[in-house]
Amino acid sequence: MLLKVLGQFVKAHFLVAVTIYLAAGVLFVTLLIAYAAAESYGGTRLGGWRVIALGQAYILGRLTLRLTPGASDVRLAQRLGVDQLLVR
Repeated sequence: MLLKVLGQFVKAHFLVAVTIYLAAGVLFVTLLIAYAAAESYGGTRLGGWRVIALGQAYILGRLTLRLTPGASDVRLAQRLGVDQLLVR
């Protein structure tokens, strides 16, 4: 039943749902490009704590990008009243 309700929700709000995931994909590609640029620029110039900070920033960015679409989906569902659909 839950999958049926979710499918109806995606059909009804297809453009918004696709936009959320496309935005997350674009941000992920941007993060990868920035990380690759920092790695290639850094090479031997970056060392010690700077490399660790860069790696941690990359991990934090990936974690944020992983959690943001799910949170956006929940917020959208709450705003549009999906909880009323689940009560039926």
